[in-house]
Amino acid sequence: MNTSVLNNEFDKIRPYYNEEIPEAMQRIADSHEVKSIASFLFPEMKLTEFRDMIRSLETTEDFQRLLAINAFQKIIKQTTKGFTIEGFEHIDTSKNHIFVMNHRDIVLDSSLFQIALMNHSFKTTEICIGDNLMPSQFFMDIWRSNKMVTVVRGASIRETLQNSLIFSKYLRNTITNKHESVWIAQRNGRTKDGIDVTDPALIKMFAMSGTTDIFASIAELNIIPVAISYQIEPCDWMKTRELFLSKDAPYQKAPNEDFQSVITGIMQRKGKVHITIGRPINPKLETCKDLSNHAIFKGIAKLIDNEIIQGYKLFDTNYIAYDLLNRTDKYASFYTEEAKQQFVIDMNEKIAKIGLEFYPELCKIFYNIYANPVFSLHALDRK
Repeated sequence: MNTSVLNNEFDKIRPYYNEEIPEAMQRIADSHEVKSIASFLFPEMKLTEFRDMIRSLETTEDFQRLLAINAFQKIIKQTTKGFTIEGFEHIDTSKNHIFVMNHRDIVLDSSLFQIALMNHSFKTTEICIGDNLMPSQFFMDIWRSNKMVTVVRGASIRETLQNSLIFSKYLRNTITNKHESVWIAQRNGRTKDGIDVTDPALIKMFAMSGTTDIFASIAELNIIPVAISYQIEPCDWMKTRELFLSKDAPYQKAPNEDFQSVITGIMQRKGKVHITIGRPINPKLETCKDLSNHAIFKGIAKLIDNEIIQGYKLFDTNYIAYDLLNRTDKYASFYTEEAKQQFVIDMNEKIAKIGLEFYPELCKIFYNIYANPVFSLHALDRK
């Protein structure tokens, strides 16, 4: 790739170029953190051999093939009961796309999507990740070697606007000039309550770097919504706790809480996992053309939401939670009594980690996390 065509203003946020990979691999190999990676991926290999192997990597493709893909294939095998995907026919291989996905897990959502692309002979995408997940040089080297783009959070309104404009320019440049596709979450931060909603500010950010014609600017990015569904919601008990504690006051994260969520999401059992690649939104942009400027962004976000809701695969856990929450057996044909009992046992064990003093309220929050995708589909069907 000719890196000279890329603007220097992107240097803080872009992934590493291939010529930067060897130096990054040297830093990773020399780090003390690399020992845990070696023991997980290649327990049969001596640490010195693993360090030498890391130092031999010269490109992003090398890094993804040997480390990233290997790691997540192992995670899929050890922590899921099956991983499926559908909708590849919606990807136009003559174009580059922004894939907008619902966000249930900090790392797994994007990583499993990359695995699916590679397993079906598609190129991996660049991946947007918050700068809060780059607390050290080690993590920066890991993420940026894996085609990750840094989303910089601004402290002030002015900084936020400036960062958003640079980020928007980068995304458009990646699609139109670098000829790479991009993965991005539909909102800042994971969905905690099970309701997948695209932030209209994301659409506004997409359009910032385009022309005054909002629809042409959005169409140029070839947005495709993607839905990921977990039979067992990643970090469900941690999300329950956060929702409970934030009902009366803003939630304050503890130090390293994001990384605890990363580790929990990766290592906990997930049951079945499914990804649905939705239909591109370009053919439906016309339906938003009569909206006011302010409403356009909400309208386009809703187009993405509808595809994600329709593509979300409902598992037995979703139906069990719906029936328990509503004290009904409406969906009893979608699960077994044994599965229902196990769901309650698992929930009780997880709530015990939070504390049993507010058990009924915590149960309701927990049920809603799983039941809300059912409610969302009901609401869409009624339209």
